[in-house]
Amino acid sequence: MIRLKVCGMREEENLKQLIQVGPHYIGFIFYKKSKRFVGDNDAISFIKPLNIPKVGVFVNEANSEIIRHAKALDLHMIQLHGDESPAQADELKSLGLKVIKVFSVSNQLPAEEFSKFKKAADFFLLDTKTDAYGGSGQRFDWSVLKDYDNEVPLFLSGGIGEEHLEEISDLNKKLNIHAIDVNSRFEISPALKNIDSISSFAQKLKAL
Repeated sequence: MIRLKVCGMREEENLKQLIQVGPHYIGFIFYKKSKRFVGDNDAISFIKPLNIPKVGVFVNEANSEIIRHAKALDLHMIQLHGDESPAQADELKSLGLKVIKVFSVSNQLPAEEFSKFKKAADFFLLDTKTDAYGGSGQRFDWSVLKDYDNEVPLFLSGGIGEEHLEEISDLNKKLNIHAIDVNSRFEISPALKNIDSISSFAQKLKAL
């Protein structure tokens, strides 16, 4: 089964609608420069009781700050989207948090970086390389995935839409794809998702 992660949520009513769709993970971005920055803990306290795995997305943040958010909002997973070290990821794992390490991909896989994080991260997330941190809504060349060793389960991200589902199904026969991560392709505006579009995608993903 390929799971679904919907990232970049912020609006309470929109979030309630999304939960009815039944994604496996919901991501909240704690990077202040992001258009989808979720805000401070008091403003988003409504996410704490949600009975769904919550992923906190951080960029080059100190672990003390990450842990503060994790405790305040009952985050289940931490997504490291910057230049974090294996030691930082390992410390978070030691506290019982699941860790997703993000790697930006262009025309080849960063195999050397992968090797550094194989013990420190529970999952790798592959996204399209850009000049800035965060998603681009663009897809990288999936042909490079033929070189992936499958040792760490993958979240696959980067401009994914319904037109890619058949290719995802083919990839999944060879790859350890844990989940598909979607965000900007399914938005009405930054952090506001089109629930009908996500619902359609989720149903078709589930049928693969």
